[in-house]
Amino acid sequence: MNPPIGRRQFCQGLLAVGAAGLAGCTKANHYWLAVRPNRAEINILLWDGYFSEDIVARFERDYDIRVNVTIFSSNEDLYEILTGKDPARPGPYDLAMPSDFMAKQLQAEGRLATMTRNRNDTKFTYLTHLNPADNFNQPGQVAQGVGLDRSYNTKSDPNNDYVIPYIWGSTGIGYNSEQVGHLPMSWSALFEPSPQRKRKIALMDDAHFALGSALIYQIAKKYRGSTLESHEVAQKVATEFANAGEPEIAAAGELIKQLGDEVVCINSDHIPELLATEVADYAIAWSGDIAVAMLRGRVDPPANEPPTVAPNLNIRISLPEEGVIVFRDCFVVPRQRTNQGGAEQFVNFLFDPAIAGAVTNYCCYATTVKSATPNVDPQISNSAAYFIHPYRDKNIFLENGRVRETDAIYTKVWEDVKRAFPPGIFAYPPQPRRDIAPASPYPVVPVITVH
Repeated sequence: MNPPIGRRQFCQGLLAVGAAGLAGCTKANHYWLAVRPNRAEINILLWDGYFSEDIVARFERDYDIRVNVTIFSSNEDLYEILTGKDPARPGPYDLAMPSDFMAKQLQAEGRLATMTRNRNDTKFTYLTHLNPADNFNQPGQVAQGVGLDRSYNTKSDPNNDYVIPYIWGSTGIGYNSEQVGHLPMSWSALFEPSPQRKRKIALMDDAHFALGSALIYQIAKKYRGSTLESHEVAQKVATEFANAGEPEIAAAGELIKQLGDEVVCINSDHIPELLATEVADYAIAWSGDIAVAMLRGRVDPPANEPPTVAPNLNIRISLPEEGVIVFRDCFVVPRQRTNQGGAEQFVNFLFDPAIAGAVTNYCCYATTVKSATPNVDPQISNSAAYFIHPYRDKNIFLENGRVRETDAIYTKVWEDVKRAFPPGIFAYPPQPRRDIAPASPYPVVPVITVH
């Protein structure tokens, strides 16, 4: 089976700070496990690039449990697998790692099992390590007890019985400060034509995050020049974003299509390289990817070859004034599973502060594990990876919207957007432009404007 490449595929080695804590995890461990075929095992679905092979091997060695990893490339891909629509990856799976909005959808559809750990059992301590993250709180959220993550969906899962957040980040504008020459304060720097010069724009191939960013901008644009206070506008943007239907989402798609040949690549897996090599000077990007472009350069050096893309310290992130999407990638136990106890042991292992720190040092994404901070390389904790919008109301969570009702709309509109661009633009490196694909089945939808 050849699984798809993950959306966040990173370099193959740990930073020294992470590797030191994982000494002894070698290929010999894999051989030791291979000669014991009858031991317990867990089947898990993960984003590619979050966990090094050494971390998985250490768990296998310490717990005598084989870990069978299947990777997925998008939340839509994960949903196909868990709903039995992907015959190549039939399951069952003991653990999965959806983003927060998809976790909410899976929970609402009854596809998740309740975590069975005994809260008084000292073997399962992962909840005590969750970062309270007060600056993520949304207005009107119910406060949780000490030690629980208070940013995640408290109304539907107040005690984290189904969903355990592990990695967090935000979307923003990744840009090359040397090429751009200024701080792009607004999404208009990306979505509106530039009279000065032709831009080189990279987009993530993700319906919710790409269309969602355009949607935030077009909603906020309606309130330009209004007498409302900034926080009042932010609340209106968040509310309208959560309640957007097909006309609004389709209009966001038109906004992206109007970028035309300024779009140089649409590929979620290689945003860091596109920025680091200056193929793109702007990108809709996840914060961790921008940190990779700045600190590492290349996300997937070929085996046995040195990295060919150098870090680029000119790469920066802007969190636009209209607002940004904040996400959490979480652990859930699917209802159809075979070894829930082993899966929860794996989660508990990953929440150990030393292990969580090594994970972040490997993938450059922020961790929810509060006590892992001393183990995180300061270059990462002080980089774009940990940035969120300074104004609380402008951090927008997809799970606060009507995900179940709009998921099919986002998918349909995004497929329509992609048909407006030549096939070679989705490859990495991007291929020469060829004829545009067949015309859209959608009527032209005007972008929202103010009259």
